[in-house]
Order: sequence, then structure tokens, then C-alpha cells
Amino acid sequence: MAHVRQSIRDNVVTAVTGLSTTGSNVFRSRVYPLGTNKLPVQKHVTGLWKFTNKLRDKFNGG
Repeated sequence: MAHVRQSIRDNVVTAVTGLSTTGSNVFRSRVYPLGTNKLPVQKHVTGLWKFTNKLRDKFNGG
């Protein structure tokens, strides 16, 4: 049986994959930085919801 955090993370990724805002650009974890070709993206970190600086800057006109 998977750890509760793992189950929650898997369910969140499943729920947001395919949305018009993210498409297939949803990652459980990343080892390498996200390139601009992967935007828009939602990056899920256990315990936190974060937007990458690139995505935040994109929405803020940066």
C-alpha cells in the first residue's frame, strides 16, 4: 500500500493532467529545471503548491 502522501500526490496529478491550463505538462517531481517549452505547468511539491518563477513571471508580464 502506498504512503498517504504518495496517494494524494498521484491523485492530484491525475486530476490536473489534461486541463486546458496544463495539458500534459504536470510532473510529480523534476530533477532538471523546466524549460519554456514546458509552460504552462503546475509543479507539485509535497506539502506545498508552487508555481515556478518562469510561470509566475509569464503571468506578471515578465
